[in-house]
Amino acid sequence: MNKFTRSTVSICCAALVADAVVAVATAPAAATSPAKGAPGAIPACAAEFKTVRAVAEEEVPAAWKNNDPEAFAAHFTQDGTFVVPGPGGVYLNGRAQIRSYMSGVFAGPGKGSTVTAKVLNSRCLTPTVAVLITTGGMMLPGETQPPAERIGVQTWTITNKRGRWLVAAYQNARGVALDQ
Repeated sequence: MNKFTRSTVSICCAALVADAVVAVATAPAAATSPAKGAPGAIPACAAEFKTVRAVAEEEVPAAWKNNDPEAFAAHFTQDGTFVVPGPGGVYLNGRAQIRSYMSGVFAGPGKGSTVTAKVLNSRCLTPTVAVLITTGGMMLPGETQPPAERIGVQTWTITNKRGRWLVAAYQNARGVALDQ
């Protein structure tokens, strides 16, 4: 397992937290969910969009807040990917690697940290696949907002597996201007 540093955890986790912070202030509600019957809307996926959004905005952040690597990894598909910036970046492939990595984060420099996420844009690609764009960041113990260097924009590919919406791919990008 990689040796963790405070900056690595900050970079890793910034994506999850920044989602909520920036989107609350900048995202129009109409842009965050597909309208039923709108061109390109997939009714089966659109009908469950509240549940899909909850994965990014509520469920993953709750697992993080509890510093629970098992619960965190359980929100990913067995072959899910997790890509975050940092010194050298981090690419994890599969639930087992995600669980192992997050065990180190939660036991080390990320202990007691929290993340938030807010959906900026979303769409259904198929009845069982959705893409979310979020912004958020990570807050260390005692912080009430993430600092700018821990805010990012994230892409989530979420798929329905046997009735449960799970993250198939997650990637965090930092230094993205949202005002364009």
